[in-house]
Amino acid sequence: MPDTMSLPKPLPAGLRWYVRLSKWMLGLALSFWVLLLLASLALHFLIVPRIIDWRTEIEDAASKAWGVKVSIGQLTTVSDGLVPSVEVSDFVLRNAQDQEVLRLPKLRASLSPASLLSLKLERIELDAPELEVRHNADGSWQVAGLALGASDSTAFADWLLRQPEFQIHQGRLRWVDDFNQQPAVAFSDVSLLMHNGLRSHEWRLDATPPPEWGQRLSLQGQFKQALLNRHASDISTWQGRLYAEMPQIDLAKLSIYGQAWRGVALTQGQGWLPIGTVACGDSRPWIWVCSKSSCNGRLRSCPLNCKR
Repeated sequence: MPDTMSLPKPLPAGLRWYVRLSKWMLGLALSFWVLLLLASLALHFLIVPRIIDWRTEIEDAASKAWGVKVSIGQLTTVSDGLVPSVEVSDFVLRNAQDQEVLRLPKLRASLSPASLLSLKLERIELDAPELEVRHNADGSWQVAGLALGASDSTAFADWLLRQPEFQIHQGRLRWVDDFNQQPAVAFSDVSLLMHNGLRSHEWRLDATPPPEWGQRLSLQGQFKQALLNRHASDISTWQGRLYAEMPQIDLAKLSIYGQAWRGVALTQGQGWLPIGTVACGDSRPWIWVCSKSSCNGRLRSCPLNCKR
């Protein structure tokens, strides 16, 4: 009996499409990693080394985009890992009246291929900055002389709050409250870590207050901004939760701000103090939940919910 060669059976239509899709996805993944590798090499060996030569162009572009005059003392490139960085010395911002509103002795900005595609920086780090936060008599806010809110003068603040990561190390902070007519308060050894998403803002602030205020405090926030608000710095549209750890804090100091802000009167307490919005009658005030201690006070017509 003669041998006959049997032809392979054709694959089912569904399996054929699965094989084609798998090959297409594999090719797409390989192409992505090749492009990422090429972009990383270009970033390390073409873009970052030449940034030093672009100092004037960077100053002009930043001044035009942020609406403030930007000057850079010196640029230094650092390529000590997968993500290269640029160190900036004597970074200065001046307003329209040519007044210096911010001076940073040292700033470090990290770059990545993904951050360049989105016109952002991978990470911004400030070493030993001296900043002033001011609550003006008209209720507006300023940080380092730059306005916060929904206006065209907040371009720099909006840009900063869109960066994926922002850090401050060993800074000094001066809190000026003209709205409540309180004396200025200076905080030392300030550290800040902030992560920003498309609409989310998560941050942690640690600082040492004056001795009469108490021990070192820590604030943590988790907020989301309004969907249709294009000004990230318009904090009036933020919603979320704020946590405060204030060991041995003198709440009489905070009571002044609490009463002016949300009608909160506090007399004593320490530990973690989560703050969030809750329903209470026909309004939606803020409520404090105190732990590790007891606290006394009232929130409008609602008693504070204090737990150990």
